[in-house]
Amino acid sequence: MMVRPLPRIATFATPTLPVPFLMRIAVNTRLLLADKLEGIGWFAHETLQRIVRAHPEHEFLFLFDRAYDERFIYAPNVTPVVMGLQHGTRCSTGFGSTGSFHDA
Repeated sequence: MMVRPLPRIATFATPTLPVPFLMRIAVNTRLLLADKLEGIGWFAHETLQRIVRAHPEHEFLFLFDRAYDERFIYAPNVTPVVMGLQHGTRCSTGFGSTGSFHDA
């Protein structure tokens, strides 16, 4: 039986690619509510804070559904984006269909 070598995997970290960040990571941060953190909100806060600070080579887009507290912008590699979408908001997906943002 002949064993083939694994295919070479391309990476984003190439010297010819002039990018400031290796990855752009979007995160739903609607549970980060100032002075109202509970359960999963505390977990998200503590986890995201550590991940963001441990990986300054990546850009994080924090997607908020309302005004946010600056304390949740943990480092310079975090870009806050206020989407303004609340529970039940209807929107076009851009692919000829309409979806609804709601809890699953």
